[in-house]
Amino acid sequence: MPPIQYRSLNKKDYSKVADLLRAAFQYDKVAGKWNAHRMSYVFMYACLAEHTYTQVAEVDGKIVGLVVGKGEDVPLTSTLLNWKLYFHYFLLLFTNEGKEIALSFRRNSQTDDALYKQAKEPYNGKLIVLAVHPDYQHEKIGSQLFDFFIDYLKEQEAKTFFLFTDSRLNYSFYETKQLKRQAVVSRYMPLYKQRVHFFLYSGKVVH
Repeated sequence: MPPIQYRSLNKKDYSKVADLLRAAFQYDKVAGKWNAHRMSYVFMYACLAEHTYTQVAEVDGKIVGLVVGKGEDVPLTSTLLNWKLYFHYFLLLFTNEGKEIALSFRRNSQTDDALYKQAKEPYNGKLIVLAVHPDYQHEKIGSQLFDFFIDYLKEQEAKTFFLFTDSRLNYSFYETKQLKRQAVVSRYMPLYKQRVHFFLYSGKVVH
C-alpha cells in the first residue's frame, strides 16, 4: 500500500472528506444517493463548526481518515461555513426522505444534550468525530489519528475530554483506549429502523 500521509485539513479537502464520511457512516444504506450526499455535507459542516483541531490521513490523494476535535480555544468558525451547513440542511427538506434525515439529525442533537446532562461533569476537550474509510480500517489509522488528538490536548494542557458515539459504530475502540462510558441513552431511530444506544465516553489526558 502507498504511504499514509497525515496533515491538517484544508478547504480543498471538503468534498473528499464528505465522501469519507458517507462511506464510513454508511449513509447510502439509509438514504438515496442524493440525500446521502447531503447527509455527509451536513454532518461535515456541523463538525467543523465547533472545531479547533483537525487532522486527515491521505493515501494517493484520497482522504481515508479524519479526526476533528476541540480544546478550550475559541472554535475556528466562520459565517460562510455555517451558511453552507444551513444550505445543505435546507436541501434535505425537499423530499420526504430528506425530512426524515433532518429530523434524525435533530434527534441526535437532543440525545447528545441528554447524554451531556447525564454525565454531570465538565470537560476540557471534545473528540467531535473520528472516521476511517472501511477499506483502510486495518491500517491503524484510527489509532494514529486518536493519538494526534491526544497530543494536541496535551499541548492545550487539557486534563479531560469526551465524545459521543452509539451502538451502530465501533464504540469498543474507545474502550481499548481506556475511555470510560459515563452516560447512556436508548431510543428508537426511525431512519435506521432500529433502537440505538447512544453513549458518552470520557478520558483523562496523561501528561
